[in-house]
Amino acid sequence: MELIKNLSGFLFSALGPFNVGRIVLKRKSKKLFEKGKLPNRKNRLEYKSNYWTLILYTVETVNVNKRKELERIVKDFFTLLEFAEVIEDKLESFKTLLNLSGNIVSDLDIKEVIKRLLLAGIEISGVKHVSILLVEDNPSGFAYEMFRSDKKLKTYHSSARMKKGISGRVLKTGKPVLVKDILKLKDVNPTAVKKGRRSLIAVPLLHTNRIIGIFYVDSDIPDAFDQETLERVQFIANHAAIALGNAKLFNEIKRLAERQALLYNLSLSLISSIELKKMLKNLLLQLKKSLGIEYGAIVQYDKEKSIDIPIAWIGYKGLRNMVFPVTTPPDSLVAYAIAHKKMIYVEDVTKNKFYYKMIDEIQSEVAIPLILGEEIVGAMVLSRTVKNGFDQEDLELLLTISSSVAMAIKNAELYEKTRIYAITDPLTGIANRRRIEEIIDREISRSIRYSRMFSLLFIDLDNFKVFNDTYGHTVGDEVLKEFAIILKSAVRKIDFAGRYGGDEFIVVLVETDISKALSTGNRVRKLVQEKMKEYGITISIGVSTYPLHGTKKSQLIQAADNACYRAKKLGGNRVVHP
Repeated sequence: MELIKNLSGFLFSALGPFNVGRIVLKRKSKKLFEKGKLPNRKNRLEYKSNYWTLILYTVETVNVNKRKELERIVKDFFTLLEFAEVIEDKLESFKTLLNLSGNIVSDLDIKEVIKRLLLAGIEISGVKHVSILLVEDNPSGFAYEMFRSDKKLKTYHSSARMKKGISGRVLKTGKPVLVKDILKLKDVNPTAVKKGRRSLIAVPLLHTNRIIGIFYVDSDIPDAFDQETLERVQFIANHAAIALGNAKLFNEIKRLAERQALLYNLSLSLISSIELKKMLKNLLLQLKKSLGIEYGAIVQYDKEKSIDIPIAWIGYKGLRNMVFPVTTPPDSLVAYAIAHKKMIYVEDVTKNKFYYKMIDEIQSEVAIPLILGEEIVGAMVLSRTVKNGFDQEDLELLLTISSSVAMAIKNAELYEKTRIYAITDPLTGIANRRRIEEIIDREISRSIRYSRMFSLLFIDLDNFKVFNDTYGHTVGDEVLKEFAIILKSAVRKIDFAGRYGGDEFIVVLVETDISKALSTGNRVRKLVQEKMKEYGITISIGVSTYPLHGTKKSQLIQAADNACYRAKKLGGNRVVHP
């Protein structure tokens, strides 16, 4: 309106020679411009065009000759007004387009860019529905759409044909297409007709001379768009293409950084691979964030039993304490990956005979064997709820990770074996002296906290030195092994039996008082006498109880040892307490 007001002001100045003291310009009934005052008698002249009304007030009556010249000036003024209005509309439209474009290019999130593009499309075209199809790295054909009614970003599986029809023309020529009535097209898309579309604009989204997508504006009314609307849509689409390209580049850089961070964090986790379950769960959570993994599991492979044991998982429920047989021939993707020692990726699980269905919504899945050298230590299975959910970069990353995960599992296995060796007597397979003393310390702490008793059985084989001298140490070792088996079976699962040294053994009886300890000792003594009758083996047992015979580990062991010594002095094959 500023341009129109300026023109009106210029007119007021130009009409001075005609004794015009006041002018009023109206568009229909709305007053847009008024200037000048006439306190005395006024002569009113009124001129009208299609939309405008100009009222002039003169001091004197304008004579005929001047009246004709005045009318010519007013006529030219009305012509200028029409031009000015068109120019102002164009400027306002251009300003709107610039604002919309600025909103689009101000974000680096792809979905947010798409959302703003669709909102702009609705605003500048006035239609009920707009959509966009990204054609790069989108083999699954997912597209985005928005309706004027709710303006929410939605996804759908596009039926656009990439080699023919409207989309095919856009991709082939790289130029926009305006269709006034799609029913008149020879190769019309049946889906578009079914959805009630009649007229349509399709604009390519060009970035660095590549078509990265197609922007669609459609209407259920034929001939709903003109060339000017097409130019507006194209203007917005050009800016959107730049924004999408930048957002894609940003996301690729971000994705690369996340993957490098993932590999770095994994390498750090390997240092403390004794926390295997925690580390692998954290890995799966990072893969969920980076690759959009909805379901994932890492299993440990037991070659002897031919089973998979889940170590860590996300998405799945109820995998704790479960095992999965690895059958031949394979009946699952994991079994196939293990059997063939290679990764298997299924873009659509409904079309693969090896897929073992556990979750209905899973659409694509990859199974990777975890191999260290030639040894398979486990497998990793990852799933998404969309078809073709993994690209080549994803698969390469997972293969890189798999070798590190295999190493972590193997390190954890070695650590566990080392830990067991450190606390196990190598001859008998039961706890060694170090482990027994750790257990006694633990039971003292528990007894202090809960005010409960516990007891020790200090056991010595009677005349075992003579037995060894008679039959040899090899036979003596076999006797010790057999005795350990008998001892372990004779006590409760909550009790602990261990070899203290030579032919001396200790049993820790949890939450057991002196009377129950004596009873247990006699039961063990009789069982050994019966089971090892052919060897003539009997045992002497000394009993001590916390806190009756001591409050420290050394006091309790010494008390039980002294009692055992007394039992042997009394002839052996008996149970004695201090």
